[in-house]
Order: sequence, then structure tokens, then C-alpha cells
Amino acid sequence: RAARRLLVDAGELEPIAHIRLGLRLGFLSVLALDGEVVLPIPVGPAISVGGDFTYLPGTDGLSIAYLGPTVRLYPSHKARGLYFAAGWHQFRIKDEDLTVSSGFNGRVGIRVQKKLLFGGVEIGLGSLRWPDLQAVIEPIPLIAPLFGVTGGFAFL
Repeated sequence: RAARRLLVDAGELEPIAHIRLGLRLGFLSVLALDGEVVLPIPVGPAISVGGDFTYLPGTDGLSIAYLGPTVRLYPSHKARGLYFAAGWHQFRIKDEDLTVSSGFNGRVGIRVQKKLLFGGVEIGLGSLRWPDLQAVIEPIPLIAPLFGVTGGFAFL
């Protein structure tokens, strides 16, 4: 009885939620919709695919768009706790002329889940290509810090 109670408190007896949808606040994504689908692997590490998307219309034709597909690897089969992620991102700023930056990123983070709610924090580094700047610093890649705080609902 005591062992079962400890497992319930640790969340180990809760079923795995395979879909997570929420909001993300961070950099480069600013304020984004965040989605994740955990692949149904019964044992071993958990793998998920997902991403975040931002579109912020501005004034005078200025707008920001961000797209960031990501693959996460969790050591736990419950897809909770520490994870490592790799992804690709595209960051667009539109004003008089279109400025586009895209590149790859690597991140580390933590996800927690209790019943239908989840949250997480992550940090990492990503490469950027800014056409005007790349002409000056070529072939040195431009590296930017990435961070994000995510929260939302987990279901299915």
C-alpha cells in the first residue's frame, strides 16, 4: 500500500499523455503556440516530435514570424523530466525588405506533468544566418542563445 502511494505521488502510475498543447514564452519564439506528440514507445527512452509557431503582426508593415520544428529525447519512457532536443528554426522579420534567418539548434530542458497540466523550461544555442551580417563575418557562424518557458494541457 505504501509503495503504491509513493508511485502515485511520483506520477509513475499516471498514463502517458501523448499530445501536449500549450503556450511558449521565450527567445527566439517570443510568444508562441507549442505542440508535442510523444511517440508510443512502451519501454526505454521516449521520443517526441513537435514545434512552436509565432506570428506577431505589427504596425507599419512590421511583422515577426517564427517556426521551430523539434525532436526531443527523454531518458524516461514517461516523457517527463530532463530531455535533450534538436531542431531547426526559421525567424522572419518583415519591414521594408524581408529579413530571414534560419538554422539548427540544440537544447536541454525539463518537462513536468501532473494529470492534465504540463510545464517546462529549456535553454540552448542556435545558429542564425543574417544576410547582411554574414557578408561581414563569413565563414564564422552567428550563434544565439535560446530559452523558453512552456505550459499547457496534456491529453490522449
